Amino acid sequence: GAMDESPAVETTSWPSLSQATTAKSPPKRHLPAMNLIGSNALKPTVVKRAVAAALDRGPREREMVAQLIRSLASKEILTTHQCEEGFDLILQDAESLAIDVPNAPDEIGVFLARAVVDGVVSKEFLDECAEASGLDEIPRRCAVQARGALRSPGGAKHVARHWGGPEGTTAASSRREMSDLLEEYVNSRDAREASRRLQDLAVPFYHHEFVRRALAMSMDQSHVNPQVPRRVMQLLGYLGDTGLVNGTQFAKGFARIATELREISLDVPDAQAQFEGLVTAARERGLLPKGLSAWASIRGAGSAGSHLSAASSLPWEGEGGGTRG
Repeated sequence: GAMDESPAVETTSWPSLSQATTAKSPPKRHLPAMNLIGSNALKPTVVKRAVAAALDRGPREREMVAQLIRSLASKEILTTHQCEEGFDLILQDAESLAIDVPNAPDEIGVFLARAVVDGVVSKEFLDECAEASGLDEIPRRCAVQARGALRSPGGAKHVARHWGGPEGTTAASSRREMSDLLEEYVNSRDAREASRRLQDLAVPFYHHEFVRRALAMSMDQSHVNPQVPRRVMQLLGYLGDTGLVNGTQFAKGFARIATELREISLDVPDAQAQFEGLVTAARERGLLPKGLSAWASIRGAGSAGSHLSAASSLPWEGEGGGTRG
């Protein structure tokens, strides 16, 4: 399989990748990190692992990885040949990657087309892959799809913007969609549809913003429509039960509201009491830990502490693997 050799490298690769790709001045930051990789023989494997690690994450991370590879190639840390070898390894693994990530072949096709657009691999390499007689069906499909995407009208531009361009999936558009789906859910009470739309956003690292918005909406609309808090809690319960939103993201969302309570109270005088009711309801549904001590730091946070001190004192901070953010 793609992910089973040298698991130690696998488990450390994503944090170092995400640090490198979120650096304000990427090239300076990556150089030492990439030189630590050492031998040239390993460099194609790094390309393979970077792409493989991004496949089961959202568009933002895929965009970050595409930019990282382009940056390393432009700095000549990766040669064209090493990048092509890396994509060879990815294509060889396409079938097994598709077992865990069903749309992996499609996304690998986009990565391959993007690599051509960015000048990371040659057009000849893509042609060879698309026409290779010895290549299995799925890897060849990736290459044929990549070539088709580039040949269509405006192809290079569409490929370059496929994952949202330099900004990735913009936070602003995610927030708009979150607000829209909350408004619609409160009227329709269709938790499954709301969940589908949240999942389609593909921003698991940003689910705390959804939790924050849901809680703020609950408090804001409770006097106009007393049903809203109960409906919001039903939706959050559904998202917790299905595992779409994990404990870390719930905790962060609640912590963020806690730090904003003083401000919210200007518009919603009973915000503190409402918030405590929401916390109790969330605890009963298993969305938050039961321990009272965990909330001692949060309760005062709205009036005293900063966002960070409230969030960092949460004992369950750091659970939930890759969905932090």
